Amino acid sequence: MEGEKMNEDQPMKPESDTHASESTEDVQQSSKPLTEEEKAERLRRAEERIKQRRLEIQEQERKKEIEREKSRRKEGQDIVKIKAEMEWREAQKMAEQKKKEKREDKLAKQRILEEIARDRANMKAKALKASGATNVQSASSDPVSSKPAASSSNTGQAGSKKEYTEAKIQIRLPDNTKLIQSFGVDEPLSSIRVYTELNSNGQLGPYIDLSTTFPRKVFSGDEMQMSLRTLGLVPSAVILATKGKNSAV
Repeated sequence: MEGEKMNEDQPMKPESDTHASESTEDVQQSSKPLTEEEKAERLRRAEERIKQRRLEIQEQERKKEIEREKSRRKEGQDIVKIKAEMEWREAQKMAEQKKKEKREDKLAKQRILEEIARDRANMKAKALKASGATNVQSASSDPVSSKPAASSSNTGQAGSKKEYTEAKIQIRLPDNTKLIQSFGVDEPLSSIRVYTELNSNGQLGPYIDLSTTFPRKVFSGDEMQMSLRTLGLVPSAVILATKGKNSAV
């Protein structure tokens, strides 16, 4: 009982003191000289730890490289996708621009054709009006009787020159293409130039020179406003169309 009491009365050693004693024992043991076998074993363990650590590092690098490669591929795919989308948008934009230009060209040609048609109608109306006025004046100023008048009229028709209302024009382009079109005899020469510009597929440019083959004559800007009748291009003529310089119409 007394022994037990003494044990109970003895104070307990702190845990830190226990670890300190164990550490002291380890130090005492480590301070002991190692045998060759122990040294070899420690070296082997150290090499294994180094090797294991190296393998872990290599594995980590391999995983990082895989992730980087995935990231690069994803970025590359995104770039390709963006580039393809930009090219598609650019192609759509160009297609819309071409459609717009075609529509504008079509409208411009339609306006020019309508203008030519109006000019032809106006000139035809003026020609008919002038012809009617001339006939009225001739009839009112002729005092001859009906029979001699009829005889004179027949004789005049037989001997008079035929009146043409249209001129058949053959237009030769630089590539030897021939355009054949009929124009009113009182239309201006500029009508032929406009027609040539619309039907030459752009090979002559915005400025066109017109000339006759025989006799050789290049029409000036002032002559563009003269009628085909005045220029002697009735009932038919051959016109050469060539590239010209900028000149006032």
